[in-house]
Amino acid sequence: MAVYQSLTLTQVSQDAEQNTSQVRILWRSTQTGSSYNMIAHDAQYWISVNSQPEQVHTVTYYLPQNSTHSIVDTVVTVPHNDKGEAVLQVRTWMNTRLAVGVVELNRSLTLDNIPRASTVLASDALIGGFSRLAVTKRNSGYTHSIAWQFEDMQGYVTENGGITQEETVFSADSVDFQIPDVFYEAIPNARNGICTLTISTYDNGSLVGQPQTAAFTASVDEAVCCPVVAGSVRDINEVTLALTGDERKLVRGHSTALCQITASARKGASVTKKLIQAMPVQEDTLTLSGFGAEAVRFEMEDSRGFTASFTKSVELIPYVELTCDGQAVRDDPVSGNATLYILGDCYAGSFGAADNEITLCYSIDGVEPVTMEASLTEDHRFYASAALTGMDYTRVYSITVWVSDRLSSLEKRVTLKKGVPVFDWGEGDFAFHVPVHMDSPLSLKSGGTGAGNAENARVNLGLSPEMLPGTEYTTWEKWQGKTVYTKLLEFGNLPDNGCREAIHFAPATSVLRCSGCLSDGRTLPFGGSHTARAEVFCDTQKVYIDTNADFSGVTAVVKIDYLKD
Repeated sequence: MAVYQSLTLTQVSQDAEQNTSQVRILWRSTQTGSSYNMIAHDAQYWISVNSQPEQVHTVTYYLPQNSTHSIVDTVVTVPHNDKGEAVLQVRTWMNTRLAVGVVELNRSLTLDNIPRASTVLASDALIGGFSRLAVTKRNSGYTHSIAWQFEDMQGYVTENGGITQEETVFSADSVDFQIPDVFYEAIPNARNGICTLTISTYDNGSLVGQPQTAAFTASVDEAVCCPVVAGSVRDINEVTLALTGDERKLVRGHSTALCQITASARKGASVTKKLIQAMPVQEDTLTLSGFGAEAVRFEMEDSRGFTASFTKSVELIPYVELTCDGQAVRDDPVSGNATLYILGDCYAGSFGAADNEITLCYSIDGVEPVTMEASLTEDHRFYASAALTGMDYTRVYSITVWVSDRLSSLEKRVTLKKGVPVFDWGEGDFAFHVPVHMDSPLSLKSGGTGAGNAENARVNLGLSPEMLPGTEYTTWEKWQGKTVYTKLLEFGNLPDNGCREAIHFAPATSVLRCSGCLSDGRTLPFGGSHTARAEVFCDTQKVYIDTNADFSGVTAVVKIDYLKD
């Protein structure tokens, strides 16, 4: 029968930052034979570090028969001294209340030395600015040197925050390191980089522990390295230059603009992209024909991704592109007299060195051209008219019109149609081709077909007998500066007390008005709220006729006046 006890000290880990070690203390007791004690009693153990005063600890124990039992199994944190040294002493005491009596154990453990090298921390900084280097020393008597590396560059930090290629040892624990401009050259394609610091610790000239590292981000200062861009614009078209007398003035739609960009990157960067009017350029110029912008935008990007832009205002002559429209109209259906009307858009101002001029002439059936005098308006339009005589009303004439200004010219073909008799008649009809005004209501004799009334209704609506359904006609009317077009639609039979629709196929973007005439001579809209009523209305796609009575026995022709884009 016996009691065996053991005391083991084991180093578990170390914390260099805290300058401590973790040690496991294992105190065990083994009982053999009939030796045991199951009554709780107290035992003590003492801990001392580096011969410092002991700290006592009390534990409660049992000694079970024929078993091994842990009295103490714990991990303690052991502080090291400033030199990183530590020795742990542990002793135990127990009164077993058995035949063996009091058992005492005493053990010591020399822990691994913790190197006490200094450490350094640094704040991020802009190149050209300052990074605060804060050194943590384990011993006030230690000195150190701080090396830096940035990309392929390296050197040492001096005590006053400068740089040198020679190792410099000093004792200051705080340094304002000024980031040198040479860092820009190391990162021509990036906006920042990592600067690595290595601190070496010395004790009376001897290296302490291993060098420690730290890092901080050095960033470019956008305000310092932002690229610069400028540009110029000039006219190289000899024709427009002669009119303006100044290469800095450009004529809208006709000048040839030579745009030149001046771009430069800064602080080691390079120019990677140049744009003029959002178009990439490989060299420094871009030629724009038919120029019409009021400003030119120059842009660039450098290898760090920084951009810059410049907008150059242009003195633009507001030239208006020449247009021409014409119409020849007989003064009356059977006369040899007619009038030629010409109008269009033009530039009615000065180019600077010369005013714009409009030249206008016409030729009938290829004979010698005749000059017309054009009148200009403030809204840059021109118009002219010429009286034509000796125009046989039984013939169709082809008239060629030429209009030109200092920059362009146009040719327009105009047709003078045959004349139409005032009226004609046949076996079953009598047709008027001019408006007819009646002093008394028109009445039809029994057996009449009503066709005459229908023709009169067409005349009263301003519908020429020559207007064919489904054909688009151009009028001389203008609505807010746009030409008004007209078209006829054969609607067919009207509905019996309801609404009927028909597609008109006119390319209209907006409809100004619509009207119609019935086959029985009445015009649309017809009637009132208390009588038989037929109304007509339309949109950009369809014509609608709505009735409140039976109109299925009559047909309609509808005229729509509309605008196009």
